Amino acid sequence: MIPVVESGARGALGLQIPKMRRPLSILYVIPTLPVGGAEQHVLSIIRGIDRTRFEAMVCSLGAKGEIGAEIERLGTEVLSLNRMRHKRWDFRIVADVRRLIKIRGIDIVHTHLYHANTYGRIAARLAGVKGIVATVHNVYSATKLKRRCLNHWLAGFTDRIIAVSEAVKDDIVRYDWVPPQKVAVIPNGIDIRAFDRPVDRQAIRRQLGIAPDDVVIGSVSRLERQKGQADMVSAFHRLARTYPDIRLVVVGDGSLRPALERQVADAGLARRVIFTGFRRDIVELLSGMDLFVSASLWEGQGVSVLEAMAARLPVVATRVGGTVEVVEDGVTGMLVPPSDAAALAAACETLAFDRVRSRALGDAGRARVESRFCGEAMIRRIEAIYEELGDRGGADHVESLRTPLVSAGRR
Repeated sequence: MIPVVESGARGALGLQIPKMRRPLSILYVIPTLPVGGAEQHVLSIIRGIDRTRFEAMVCSLGAKGEIGAEIERLGTEVLSLNRMRHKRWDFRIVADVRRLIKIRGIDIVHTHLYHANTYGRIAARLAGVKGIVATVHNVYSATKLKRRCLNHWLAGFTDRIIAVSEAVKDDIVRYDWVPPQKVAVIPNGIDIRAFDRPVDRQAIRRQLGIAPDDVVIGSVSRLERQKGQADMVSAFHRLARTYPDIRLVVVGDGSLRPALERQVADAGLARRVIFTGFRRDIVELLSGMDLFVSASLWEGQGVSVLEAMAARLPVVATRVGGTVEVVEDGVTGMLVPPSDAAALAAACETLAFDRVRSRALGDAGRARVESRFCGEAMIRRIEAIYEELGDRGGADHVESLRTPLVSAGRR
């Protein structure tokens, strides 16, 4: 741990006496740490944060998961509360997080995703930390009044709310009645350099059982309703009737995997669709693809789309949420309406078999990520928020904490 030197008082001879300030301690609170976009976001912050100015610790309300293990390998402590086993309100989580904050002398609490944004912010306020930051990763999928009221109440004692896209900010301001000046838009960023290392494209194809000349459409996401993979499989079915050398690679796992595998089997596509499960070798997998698809029904701002663009893949994506702030239609990819398998198939057909246009879109996508979605720039902006809050004193308790709690959710 390297102390930070600040200007201090002057001594008897008028000399400036340096004042030593310890690094600000940041506690990241998140529901669980499986492989996912928000979890990857936290990993990116931990990997890139300036350790001379900030000391990081992660609290998972549930299990550590695979991302938690990766964070630990970076030398950052991950504490798992092993709760979150049901959806009922559990005040013990607030007590546990508050106790952790007090014992470890945490300065700033930064929460992610709905349950952590709820439990973590209340615990942080009760503990009297210097600053409370909450990141909202998704747009509303349904605007339930109790959810909006709870988010509005929590925002009252949150110092900064980070939205990962303008679409997410619009929802926070419109539905949660939060002043726009309290919400900072900091888009997801990725380590672009990771996609510059040499990769053996044919080796990953051989591993997946794909022929050198097959056309490969791929996706990377959780297999959940939000991500729209059923529409993607339906679109692929349309293409497979005409093109015998086309393959679909589905990277990720989730509750809908059995249903998607049945859909594939019923369509007679079992030999042409590959489910890889969760994988961490994303750079290699993307190198084996020709086209990337994001079929989300709603989206805050998908990290996987940024990764595909960094890998110079042309992207076909649905016109939802923050995706339209990443994919520029006709320039870096093609946008189609959500829940429209026919439009998705038509766009995939256009790009999968027009290599010149696909290459141009892929190059433009890479340039867009470099200019607007750099991971280092994202981390520096988050650090600036920590520095601002760290210069203040601890928070006071507020009467609003006596308001009865309600339950609702969004990522």
